[in-house]
Amino acid sequence: MHNAGRLRRRLVVRSHGPLYADLKKGNIYHQLDRLAGQGHLRARVEPGAPGPRGERLLYELTPTGREALLDLVRRAITAFEPADTGLASAVVFLTELDQGEAANLLNRRRDLIRERRTRTAEELGVLGRPLSRLAGDHQLALIDAELAWVTSAIALVEGGDWRGEGHTT
Repeated sequence: MHNAGRLRRRLVVRSHGPLYADLKKGNIYHQLDRLAGQGHLRARVEPGAPGPRGERLLYELTPTGREALLDLVRRAITAFEPADTGLASAVVFLTELDQGEAANLLNRRRDLIRERRTRTAEELGVLGRPLSRLAGDHQLALIDAELAWVTSAIALVEGGDWRGEGHTT
């Protein structure tokens, strides 16, 4: 079983992909210190924590931090920017591969997506709050859409004239 902090980190990384892929403990504290320096967080020391320092830092949003957070929430909820993973460019050039290799690559992608969905569903299964579950459902819906797309791509490549009329290679 994961501890709560590690699970939250994994959910953040999975939800936001490359943006938080290298989110490490040291990076988090650097960001927290930066936010505190900007006046968005207030830090206080709590003694008696396990570990060599014997204390832990607790962070609390300041009023300006709360406003900044709410602004970020509003922008994130009302914005839509499809992620550009480079997949679209690679798909265009699948015609440079033979049909068998193209189909094999897409099948490997589908297997990876299925594995990711299983893992993600298990990790998200522990979420209890309604909005946390809703965020998890969004993540699963994105994975399901990718799974549906790759299944269609496999059917196209395996099914016939996948290169289009007039392709000579």
